[in-house]
Amino acid sequence: MQGTGKNKGKQMQIIDNKSLLLRLREPNRVTSVIPSSHKVSDNEVMVKWGLEQVQTLNKLNINVPSPIQHSINGLESINLLNTRYPPRPF
Repeated sequence: MQGTGKNKGKQMQIIDNKSLLLRLREPNRVTSVIPSSHKVSDNEVMVKWGLEQVQTLNKLNINVPSPIQHSINGLESINLLNTRYPPRPF
């Protein structure tokens, strides 16, 4: 699929770690089975990026990343040591 502007060539974008913007030939396939989704344009659909929605999209053979896996991978960049409350000495 060809696109225009800054989204050219991208078939999926993660928006604010909350939603997926999908470029599809038949967006009605998604909007008919995911009630919370809505069409943005003729070939774009906005879908909440939740586990149930991703499972439904995968059943439609629309491959999108799991929000759980994305959250786990994001933890690698977070400093897990809480420097505000240092450990107490024994």
